Amino acid sequence: MAENGFQKTSMREIAVLANMGKSSLYDFFKTKDEIVVYAVEKEIEKTIQQVHRIIDGEPSPQQCLRKIMLNHLRFPEQYRTVLMWLNTESDYLEEEYRKRLKDARYAYQDIIKSVIDNGVTTGIFRKTDTALVTRLLINSMLSISYTSRPLDSSEKNVG
Repeated sequence: MAENGFQKTSMREIAVLANMGKSSLYDFFKTKDEIVVYAVEKEIEKTIQQVHRIIDGEPSPQQCLRKIMLNHLRFPEQYRTVLMWLNTESDYLEEEYRKRLKDARYAYQDIIKSVIDNGVTTGIFRKTDTALVTRLLINSMLSISYTSRPLDSSEKNVG
């Protein structure tokens, strides 16, 4: 799928990758779009669960946000590829699928915003537009994920 791009990948190829028959795949999903949206929703749900565990275990909004950022930056390479695909090809999805992806992204965004709101309320962070800061933070992390070496890379910085 990575070689040909999503739009040129057939359901047969997806079935082979999923170790399923093509007809079995259609028992679960109507379209390729639905497969990708389902997979992305599941990954976002797992990430949200991880973030909730971080929030539950860290009383400091500053440390909580730091841990969430590190968690986000440690996304495995295959998830980065999916996120890149979302940014470039999600406009071609049907409206229903775009809405589902948007809802999942907004749920993640709302959780990050709640941590920042808590930090502002408790005086740890200065008073600010928390919605804007949340968007800037998430988009900065996405940009870093696309353009930088992974945090757990064995390559060492020279210099």
